[in-house]
Amino acid sequence: MSGLINLAKKQYVNYRYFKAYTIPQFLREVILLPWDMRRDDGRSSRVLNLALFVTLRCNAQCAMCNLSELLNRQGDADMPLDRMERLLDEVAPHRPGIILFGGEPFVRKDIVELVQAVKKRKLPVGLFTNGLLLNEDLAQRLITEGLDYIAFSLQGTREVHDRILAAPRAYDKMVANIERFVRTRPRRTKVITHTTICDHNLDDLESLAETALGLGVDLVRFGHPTFYSPEEGAVSTQALKKAFPDDPRIHATSWIYDVKEKADHYIERITAFQRAFGRRVAFTPVLSAEELRSWYSPRFRSKRHCLFAWRALFIQPNGDAYPCESISHSLGNVFEEGFFKVWNGPRYTSFRKALKKGLFPACARCCKL
Repeated sequence: MSGLINLAKKQYVNYRYFKAYTIPQFLREVILLPWDMRRDDGRSSRVLNLALFVTLRCNAQCAMCNLSELLNRQGDADMPLDRMERLLDEVAPHRPGIILFGGEPFVRKDIVELVQAVKKRKLPVGLFTNGLLLNEDLAQRLITEGLDYIAFSLQGTREVHDRILAAPRAYDKMVANIERFVRTRPRRTKVITHTTICDHNLDDLESLAETALGLGVDLVRFGHPTFYSPEEGAVSTQALKKAFPDDPRIHATSWIYDVKEKADHYIERITAFQRAFGRRVAFTPVLSAEELRSWYSPRFRSKRHCLFAWRALFIQPNGDAYPCESISHSLGNVFEEGFFKVWNGPRYTSFRKALKKGLFPACARCCKL
């Protein structure tokens, strides 16, 4: 029963704040998703969520970023607008929600044009940002274009936040931009803060929540850290290579962290925080007490199933498609092959069929579970 309650909480947040689907879409999913997951061929009838890496450039160096291996490298750093528009035309009949992130989306001078492209096709769109490059003009233009939500990365108190991002005055700049958005946006544009729990902010969760709530944001969200213990890290990539020998570059991407000595402290602090703030904040993923203990142990075990692979896709600036953030496994290129040839192509259908048998070690502590 607790699993169903936690799933309901997650989907409520996805609906209300992240505009992941409409009520008619949700009702349709109640029927279609179980049917898709029972299929033997690994195909999926609908795409519900597209996460677009609009850039791999970033103006911060967050200590716990599990995408750091992708950022600020040479090559195709930005997704071309014309290619993005053709992709949106392909998927628009499915009415997916579009997430623009990276990297830091606001390093792009044409970020407003990217939002325009999505809203022109009447699709919901949101941004994840560290909030350093926003200004009053940009904020107003995004609001005018109909941005559905903006999520700010709040990683600690002033000193801790600046240290985690390795950017001076990062905290003050972000807070000023949150205040600006809250003050000028219409009710339809949701303002969100997201905090990834880590060693640096574990003892400041209450003050961070109070700060965010005091700013008047719509959702204050805390994310459990995505990591592998040293024991898990040793087997995660090995298991993937065995399951998918046709992809020599496949590997697990989360960072390695030895939680053993601090596990009890994490559990005690998070439990006390949840008890104190209750429904005033959200968590991703929503964990039961048993799952919380497992999350912060050296060997995480979950009885959950991955639904994400049947409804979503990550797309890098050059068009390469990946099933999630934790597994670097190229499923094909949507710009060269077309979206739906990748969506139900041999690599993604094979991946889904493998997932039906059980989670990979690399799926440990995935926020999508």
